[in-house]
Amino acid sequence: MKILFHSADPADKRFFQEMADLVGLTLKSVPTHGALCSELLIDKDVLIVIDASQESMYRDFEKNLTEKVGLFNDIVNPNRIFYISDKHIYETPYLFNSDIFGNYVYRAYDLANKDLFSRVLKSASVDDVFLLDRFFNDSAKLQNLVVTSSLQKVTIVDSLKAQLVKIGFKTRIAATISTAIDELIMNAIFDAPIDETGKRIYSQTPRNSNIELKERNSVEVKLAYNGEFLGVSVSDKHGSLEKKKILSQHLGKTYTENKYDTRSLNIGAGLGLSNVFKNSGGMIFCCESGSRTTVHIFFKKTDSFKEFKDGFRFLSTFTYFPNS
Repeated sequence: MKILFHSADPADKRFFQEMADLVGLTLKSVPTHGALCSELLIDKDVLIVIDASQESMYRDFEKNLTEKVGLFNDIVNPNRIFYISDKHIYETPYLFNSDIFGNYVYRAYDLANKDLFSRVLKSASVDDVFLLDRFFNDSAKLQNLVVTSSLQKVTIVDSLKAQLVKIGFKTRIAATISTAIDELIMNAIFDAPIDETGKRIYSQTPRNSNIELKERNSVEVKLAYNGEFLGVSVSDKHGSLEKKKILSQHLGKTYTENKYDTRSLNIGAGLGLSNVFKNSGGMIFCCESGSRTTVHIFFKKTDSFKEFKDGFRFLSTFTYFPNS
C-alpha cells in the first residue's frame, strides 16, 4: 500500500517518509489535491496524508474530492485520511465537523514517537486497530483487567496510579493518567450500554451507583508498557460510539481549569474526554457499530509535566459497519 502525500512543509515530508519506511509503505508526493484525487480513482487502497492547517486547504481538498470522486462511496475511506495541523483539534472545527474526518496529527513532531505512530499508520492500512498490543513490540509488558462492577472502578484506578508512580512516572503525571483512565472506564460503564431502541440505559444514573457488569455490559481494561510509552485501552461490547458527537461536543471543545470541574457537569456529559486527549500523546477510538468499542490512549514517559502536555499527539477515529 502507498501513502498519497500532499504538503509543502518539509518537516511533514521528513516525518511521514520516515514513518512509511518503518512499516514498508511507499510515500508518493502529489502536487495538488486534484492530482491526489486522480491517483485515488486509479487505486482506492491507499492512505491519504494532507496538510490541513488552514481551513482553505481543507476546503480545496474537499472540493476536489467532491467533484472528482464523490464523498459518499466506497472509494473515500475516512479511516485512512490523516490531516496534519499545527493547531489544536478544538481550533479546527472544519475538521471535526467534516463527514470525512478520520485522523488528526498535531505538528509537533518527535521522532521518539516514531515507532508508536508508524504502527498507527500500519494498523490503518490493514484495518487492524482494536488490539492494544498491535501498537507495541514484543518486549512490552501487558496486563489485562476485567471490571466486574461499577464500584470496582475506584479500586482499579487507585491501584494503577500507585503502579505508575512505582515504575517512575512523576506523581502529577500519574494523577493525570489515572484521571484519564477513570474517565474512559466511566464512559464504558455508563455511556456505552444501549437498549434495543438505541436509548442509553444508564445516561441518567448517578455515577456512584453499583452496577453489576455481566455479559454484554462487561468492561475490559488493558495496559501495555515498554519503558517509554504507556498504552491503555478500555473496551465495551455495545459499539454505540457516536463519532460526530465525540468530535463536536467533546474533543472539539476546550475547558479552562475552573470550567473543567466534573462536579458541575451534567451526568453523562463526557466532557472530560477533551481534557483526557489534551494530556495524552495520542488517542484512538475504534468502533464496530453495534458490536464493540475500544478506546486506546497513549502516554509518553517524560521528565516534566510541561513536556508531557506539549508533546506530539494524534487523534484517530476508526469506524466500521457490519456487512449488510
